[in-house]
Amino acid sequence: MSKLIAVQGCTIEYDLPDDALGSVSLAATVPPAAGKVRAKGKTAYKKEIVIVVASGTVSLSSTPSGATSSTGTVPPGSIKIEASSSKATTGGDSFVLKDDEGESTFVCIFPGPEGSTVPADVKIRAKVTDAGQDVTKVT
Repeated sequence: MSKLIAVQGCTIEYDLPDDALGSVSLAATVPPAAGKVRAKGKTAYKKEIVIVVASGTVSLSSTPSGATSSTGTVPPGSIKIEASSSKATTGGDSFVLKDDEGESTFVCIFPGPEGSTVPADVKIRAKVTDAGQDVTKVT
């Protein structure tokens, strides 16, 4: 089944891999696409998208062990979305497509008793939910 190629300006949403675990909000930067292929005048993403996370907030459905709140902060880091096109390539690199996703584990900081902090590993997922164009599809 063919899918739309993700281009600069695509929409990326962030969540926890299991939505029942809670929610996340990130201040993140999606880099510009650096390819020669264009769709509707926008440059297509090839090989990967590496999203730079500056900060964020995570709210878990249960409080981590030792923490006093289920809401914590997300430290700086990155999330990589790997390209998944199998037949269509450019310069040997696959294209990133709509619905491609990637995950990274962040050591989030939660408040603890008496002003202390409690670190907890939280997996955060990034997913291309809108390709940014509606014309070029590949497999």
